[in-house]
Amino acid sequence: MRKSYPAILIMMTLLTSLAWGQGVKRTPHIGYLYPAGGQRGTTFKILVGGQFLRGMKQVRICGQGIKATVVEHYRPFQNLDKEQRDELKRKMLQYSEKCWAELVDQGKAKGNPPWRKGKKKPEAPKDKKAKPVQLPRHPLLNDWENKSLRELAAIRNLLLDRRKQQRNAQIAESVLIEITIDPAAATGDRELRLYGKQGMTGPMVFQVGQLPEVREIESNDPISWDPLPKNEPYDLPLVINGQVFPGDVDRFKFHATAGQQLVFETHARHLIPFLADAVPGWFQATLGLYDAKGKELAFVDDYQFNPDPVLFYKVPADGIYQLEIRDSIYRGRKDFVYRISIGEFPFITHLFPLGGPAGSDTIATVGGWNLPTQQVVLHGDVNGLGRTFLSHDLRDSNRVLYATDTLSEYTEREPNDRYAQGQPVVLPVVMNGRIRRAGDIDVYRIEGLAGDEVVAEVIARRLRSPVDSLLRIVDASGKVVALNDDSVDKKGFLHRDMGILTHHADSYVRATLPKDGTYGIQVSDTTGHGGEAYAYRLRISMLRPDFELLVGPSSVTVPTGRCVPMTVYVRRKDGCKGAVTLKIAGEDHGLQLDGGVIPAGHDQIQLTLGAPNRRPKELISLQIQGHATIDGKTVTHQAKPIDNVMQAFLWRHLMPAQELLVLVNGGARSAPLAKIIGEQPVRIPMGKTAKVRVKVAIPAHFKKLRLKLKNKVKGVALHQVAFDKAGVSFQLKTDSEDAKVGLANNLVFEVSAEVSWKDKKGKTQTRRRELGVLPAISFLIEEK
Repeated sequence: MRKSYPAILIMMTLLTSLAWGQGVKRTPHIGYLYPAGGQRGTTFKILVGGQFLRGMKQVRICGQGIKATVVEHYRPFQNLDKEQRDELKRKMLQYSEKCWAELVDQGKAKGNPPWRKGKKKPEAPKDKKAKPVQLPRHPLLNDWENKSLRELAAIRNLLLDRRKQQRNAQIAESVLIEITIDPAAATGDRELRLYGKQGMTGPMVFQVGQLPEVREIESNDPISWDPLPKNEPYDLPLVINGQVFPGDVDRFKFHATAGQQLVFETHARHLIPFLADAVPGWFQATLGLYDAKGKELAFVDDYQFNPDPVLFYKVPADGIYQLEIRDSIYRGRKDFVYRISIGEFPFITHLFPLGGPAGSDTIATVGGWNLPTQQVVLHGDVNGLGRTFLSHDLRDSNRVLYATDTLSEYTEREPNDRYAQGQPVVLPVVMNGRIRRAGDIDVYRIEGLAGDEVVAEVIARRLRSPVDSLLRIVDASGKVVALNDDSVDKKGFLHRDMGILTHHADSYVRATLPKDGTYGIQVSDTTGHGGEAYAYRLRISMLRPDFELLVGPSSVTVPTGRCVPMTVYVRRKDGCKGAVTLKIAGEDHGLQLDGGVIPAGHDQIQLTLGAPNRRPKELISLQIQGHATIDGKTVTHQAKPIDNVMQAFLWRHLMPAQELLVLVNGGARSAPLAKIIGEQPVRIPMGKTAKVRVKVAIPAHFKKLRLKLKNKVKGVALHQVAFDKAGVSFQLKTDSEDAKVGLANNLVFEVSAEVSWKDKKGKTQTRRRELGVLPAISFLIEEK
């Protein structure tokens, strides 16, 4: 039957209310996974800690071969009152008595349990009319019957000892997930996200491993008095999963055989690179190795410049050994999660060369522990950056980075310590070299003409080489023309993977040669160190303008018929200055980019991503491409997903992600997406104004609408805002102090309204409510 006009009007009003009435939701957030990985071919459960996780019904783990389902959500665990604490103690005692009786029957214990201290077995409460005490839901309080005596003691300590409880709203909620990993699933890092009606979380590292896995059982502190039967020593190899709480020292016993070359590889900061509310901004783990009597045999607190420690040890005799892990300053809480891989698995410590020519494979030599061969293949089909590894007895080594380039590649020849011995090279070229010994200097000689602009760039630390480079360009007399120690651009990224590095140490020099002649390019290590591991790649060339794109956040939630802001960063290389045009690559799924041009000279832009008015059934894997004209040719690069994360209350880093995902949520249908009337960019004459009109459906019941600039843009001011039934109109006026001809950028405006309600006393309360953002509006200031 045909709907009447009033019915259609009512339906459209309802749809627009769904689109603009939701306001800004609380963004779901993952703070940690425990455990943060598992062995392939197994099924297990993990706990996801975070905030605003209620309603998260779906799990996304990138890659193939993993299935995950949400089992249960747990609200923040509040402090127990006296009755609840007594009930918890009673239940603990009840099940502990049962466990102790089983140990006695098995011959693993005798006599009365240590907590009785000569007293009789406690009796159950006789008051049958007493109302049962309800304990709050908590993941540790599930499946009481199947827990061991030591696990029960650990639960008691964690829930009743206030020193173990670090209250933090960002990790107070939890979700239990069941995961099944296929036996053939690829090993390594994946990304786990949760999503539901509330939105989608950011990614968290989840690892797929090959070794058997165990979880720590408290109490495993070596200095605590513990009358319970001790944990049996572990057999190697294995992965130990654990969490460090305040003051915790976790120690594990294991069997080892004389002659074993053991590798202890820790993943702690690797799992959660930055903590926003902790100093120095991550869990700084330390490893200690002890013999059966408690004598310290080895200690490490990092691996080269990586905060996650790796310990190598050749076992001198058969026996039981102990491994200890703790925070360097004895901090701890639930997101201080670790994974320690222990065994005789291969581990690569260094690689040479650190890369090869794009399009063809390179054979590199490697050094390390338990390696089946001294060579590894560097595949040339990667886009600039690749990872390689070795396998032995069906066990993979650690992944090591390498780089590829389209330039000709050569290897350093010694001796080349002095200018007179400098190795002649012809530009453009990539030289693969080593700082072979302490104090070593490598010199390469080039021919140049006056006015030539030459670039020399070291790539070492970005590939995890220990080289802390110093780069000099000198003339024939030894006069320094240019030099550089460390080069980091404004946004802190020299590469997609740089956000996690704590010490940026690669050098970059761009210099104009003052006269015709021969020049020397000198490479050295600022710390005076050297050795087989001190490898580097040196690019010497004229300017090669290019760019790299990063886009964030990597998890985008946008309601149907609405827009959300995103940020695109551009790293300009070797003087690249032109505009970059951004577009959705492949199928757009009805998504819309507004403001998709990064103006010339800008290193970032804020644009908006708009969703269709119909909700797709699945998550959208989005790809954004950037196009620029360089030296008359169109150059295209795909934007790499990142997240802008905080470290220690202050610093921010651009952390790489594996996927850029979009969740379109809200009603199944909504009003159409807002539309900017007229051409873009909006052209504003210097000293004058330009009128802008946006067609957008905002329900009439929203009162006192307001428009506010969401991103900080200098040079333009907002004037004469007017809302009507068809949308909103306003004027953009140039600001005389900051405006200049040629200034271009995007403006992202946020719409808010005043809402009111009656409180419990009947008084009217009002507040402003954010309704959403308009599509990004690009502008250009012109001559009058």
